[in-house]
Amino acid sequence: MGMSNIEFSKEDIKRLIYEELPEIIREHPEVRSELLNLLSGQYAPKEQTEDRFEKLLRELQADREKSERRFEQYEKRFERYDKRFEQYEK
Repeated sequence: MGMSNIEFSKEDIKRLIYEELPEIIREHPEVRSELLNLLSGQYAPKEQTEDRFEKLLRELQADREKSERRFEQYEKRFERYDKRFEQYEK
């Protein structure tokens, strides 16, 4: 049985990868492990991403609370000014 000279374009190879890779990953854990190792340098682990996200949420919450306190201070200040103006109007 001789080898045939079949040529694949890059688009053919990409299409084959997209079509076949999911099944290959499911059926061959070693392929999944190798892909994870290859990609690990490109993407942060899930735990690290979640930690960063949680930190960002905590920072946003702290900023919101700080803004609310500041707003309350301004509101109290304006109330004092309103009282002063009311005294002059009498």
